[in-house]
Amino acid sequence: MEQLAPAGLARSTDLGAKATVVIGETNLMGISIVNNQAAAIFVQVFNLLLANVTLGTTVPDYEFSVAASTSVVVPLPACGIRFGIGICAGSTTTEKGATPSAAGVQVFWLIQ
Repeated sequence: MEQLAPAGLARSTDLGAKATVVIGETNLMGISIVNNQAAAIFVQVFNLLLANVTLGTTVPDYEFSVAASTSVVVPLPACGIRFGIGICAGSTTTEKGATPSAAGVQVFWLIQ
């Protein structure tokens, strides 16, 4: 029987413009987003390296909207979501947008 590797926690503080979460194959097991802004935000998640992402042009693999001044725990499958290249993310002011959100967006990633 193969033993599973323990999950680790990564944190994206003041996520706005694109940022690398992890490089290489990984499972995203959980995601929690805190929006401390007075406006809705959209967290775009890509199965790509940072250099291959242009916000507003590159279509995200996943996108999560969070209402103003709220937090959300995103429901994921029990087995997580597999990323073969890595996880790159950005927070924008509109859906699939190019304008990064202001400071105040915190994202907590549970990765394995």
